[in-house]
Amino acid sequence: MVREVCEGIMRLTFALPWELDHVNVHLLRTPEGWIVIDTGFGSPETMRRWEIVVKELDAPIERILVTHFHPDHLGASALLAELCGVPVYQGDLDRAVTRRVWGDPGWLDTLAAWYRRHGVPEALSDAVVVEGARIRAHVHWPPSPGRIGVGDRIDAAGEAWEIIHVPGHADGHLALYGTRTLRMLVGDHVLATITPNVGYHRESRPDPLGDYLNSLRKIVALAPTAAFPGHYDTILDPAARAQAIIDHHGQRLLATISALGAGEKSAYEISLTLFGTELSPHGRRFAVAETLSHLVRLEHDERVERADLDGFVVWRPRSRARARL
Repeated sequence: MVREVCEGIMRLTFALPWELDHVNVHLLRTPEGWIVIDTGFGSPETMRRWEIVVKELDAPIERILVTHFHPDHLGASALLAELCGVPVYQGDLDRAVTRRVWGDPGWLDTLAAWYRRHGVPEALSDAVVVEGARIRAHVHWPPSPGRIGVGDRIDAAGEAWEIIHVPGHADGHLALYGTRTLRMLVGDHVLATITPNVGYHRESRPDPLGDYLNSLRKIVALAPTAAFPGHYDTILDPAARAQAIIDHHGQRLLATISALGAGEKSAYEISLTLFGTELSPHGRRFAVAETLSHLVRLEHDERVERADLDGFVVWRPRSRARARL
C-alpha cells in the first residue's frame, strides 16, 4: 500500500517474514523532492517495490533518515541509497550500534552465548543464530552514513521537524517532532495496538526500560496531535497511548516479581511464565530480552538482584535487609 496519511506525508507498507508481518516507511515532501524515513527490510521483494515506487514518484528521493538500526527499518537503506544516489543519515549512537551488530561477523555467536548465560537451552540459542543469519543476509547498512543529531531540524511537509532521542526500543532511537502541527514520526517508539519490545542485551544502555519509560513521558509532555508509527495505523492521541504503555509496564514489573517468586530463576525461566511456552525461537529471543529489561529495572529499584551460578545468571528477590545495606 502507498497512501497519503496527511498533507505532505506518504506512507508505504512493506511485508515482513515474521509474526509482525509489515512495516511502515514514510516520505516527507520537500520543495525539491522526498525525504524517506526508514526503508524496510532489505529483501529482494522490498527492493522490487522500491524500484516501482521510485519510478512512480512525482519527484526524486533526496535523502534517507533511519530512526533505528533494526533490520525492518535499516535493512534496505544502503540498497535504496545506491538506487537513488542519495545519502543516508543516522544518529551517532545508532551508527555505533549498527557497526557493532551488523558489521561484526562474530556477533551472532556472541548473542547465542549471551542467551545461554541467561538460561536459554543450547538448541534454542542455536536456532536464534540460524534465524539471525537469515535476517543478516538482508540487512544492507550504510558503512559511512551522514550524521543527524538531537536538536537538528529538517524542513519538510510544510514545517520544521525537530530530531529527538527516544531510547528504549533501541538505544539510539530517534523520532521527528513537527514544531508547527505537533505531529510526530515515531518509528517503533509508540505503536497503536502492541507494546514495542524493550530488551536488555550485553551491550545495552544500563537500564533500557527506565530509558523507555522516560522517553514515553516525553511524549506525554509534548502531547502530539498525531503520531505516524513504523507498524499499524496512525495514533490519534499519542500522549494517551504513551501513558497506557507506561501503565502496562508497571503491571509487567509486578508480574515479573510474581513470576520470580521466592527462589532463584533465570530470565529464560521467568519468561516462560510471563510469555507462555509456545513461542518461535525469534519470539523467545524477544521474550527473554524483555524479561531481562524488567529485571534490570527492578534491580535499579533494589527489588531484585542477580547472581552468578556456575557461569549462569540467576535472579532472586532482594531482601529488605540487603536493600538497606
